[in-house]
Amino acid sequence: MAITERLRFRRLIKHRCDECGQAFGSTEIERARDECIERNRKTAAEIMARGGKPRIVSIWHIKCPNCGAEYTYAPSTAHLRRTATVA
Repeated sequence: MAITERLRFRRLIKHRCDECGQAFGSTEIERARDECIERNRKTAAEIMARGGKPRIVSIWHIKCPNCGAEYTYAPSTAHLRRTATVA
């Protein structure tokens, strides 16, 4: 991992949920990253099997371990956004 990636990773770990104020923690951030990597691998394999060239944007789906609030994170832009919930 490059230095800037590590810094972003640390910031995400310490980021506090907008709903409950609890930090996300390393376990949740690592889960979201690993899930994204696996999803991207599967998508790339499907595209290449059809003879295409994969162009994939990575999006991490993060859930607050305390209250379950959902966020999306785009590593390419370091943008964290709360996912809208429909009541």
